[in-house]
Amino acid sequence: MKLPTCLWMLGAGVFLSITSTHAQRSENIIDLNAEFNENGDLVVKADKKWIGTFSLAIDFVNATNLAVPPRYRTAIRSSGPVITLKNRGSYISTQCGLRCMFSLGDWRARPDRSFVYRLPYSPSLGDVRVSYPPQAPPNTTAFRASLRGNPLVYRFMLNRGDSIYAVRKGLVVIIGDQNAQESKYGVIANKGINYVVVEHQDGSYAVYYGFTRGTIGVQVGETVFPDTPLGCAGAIDSTHYAVDVRLCHLAGRIFEKGNTYTYEKAFEMIDLDPLFSTSEGEQKLNSGKSYQAVLTEELVSQEMTKREKKAREAK
Repeated sequence: MKLPTCLWMLGAGVFLSITSTHAQRSENIIDLNAEFNENGDLVVKADKKWIGTFSLAIDFVNATNLAVPPRYRTAIRSSGPVITLKNRGSYISTQCGLRCMFSLGDWRARPDRSFVYRLPYSPSLGDVRVSYPPQAPPNTTAFRASLRGNPLVYRFMLNRGDSIYAVRKGLVVIIGDQNAQESKYGVIANKGINYVVVEHQDGSYAVYYGFTRGTIGVQVGETVFPDTPLGCAGAIDSTHYAVDVRLCHLAGRIFEKGNTYTYEKAFEMIDLDPLFSTSEGEQKLNSGKSYQAVLTEELVSQEMTKREKKAREAK
């Protein structure tokens, strides 16, 4: 016999609550809502308001008469159904509470570790010194994940007005802007630092920190290429200019024996140490050394689609 919906059948006695551990802003990046379908199953849906890929961890609490997984993690790329909790068919009160958190990125991503990146500055600048900043830039608001291992951030020492370029093709998903009056659709009103977050097609990210205020020249939702200028290097003190670049990806946190799984700590960030194209060949960067950038047509077009290549040739 087909059961009517639990809400209709039970009336009072249904408890449904959704709590996000990161609901401090008036506009959430992802809103969850849930409702019972005609079979009495609970359908959880996501209303995704920002561009980019996010991973969601849900903790189901006080669930009665519903089949609930012990832990649930998934990637969210668009709005729509997330999970359906099947009704067990018992004529008892049905209830369920949800607690959730999300992080920027796909926790199942497998970045291409053989990919060769361009250096984020013009070859005409000659040798540019690379260092590791004494203090890694703060995590962006949307990552919301702990770091596995030690942070790896490259600081490129530049001059005032030097342009910063994307290190590979990607989609601009978040901008931290000191000039923004409020946070909305990927733009975070940030009084501390100007930054740009770019999502790559293999699930990795580039975070560019420290632009001069008012110089960011890209928009959320824009596709950038290795010859796309993002902004200008910012001051780190009264005389020196630089930009910090972090390459990373999201992963599912590994819970070793003795460590209890919690949805708040379901994800972690892993920094990448890739090869860069330099005037002396493909190299990993070492702090304290200097490198001259190179820019070839192959570097610029290697991830372009056929349509993008045709558009480039037509310019």
